[in-house]
Amino acid sequence: MHIHFVPPDRRGDRCNFWNRCKPYIDGIAEALGINDARFLPSMSFAQPEKPGRVEVTIGRAGEVLRPALGAAQ
Repeated sequence: MHIHFVPPDRRGDRCNFWNRCKPYIDGIAEALGINDARFLPSMSFAQPEKPGRVEVTIGRAGEVLRPALGAAQ
């Protein structure tokens, strides 16, 4: 699982972005019917862009299984 943050502005602490995504991770795991402990997440950050977004890519050995998008909080 890779989480790419595109914040809406420069406010916010990058250390807190991870905690904000826990509900996304839980929801994705539930939708897939798996335990979220199976995910080995990584994260990256882009320059701010309105309205902001969170891009989640789930894959295995470079194979994308399912993309999911959500609005940044």
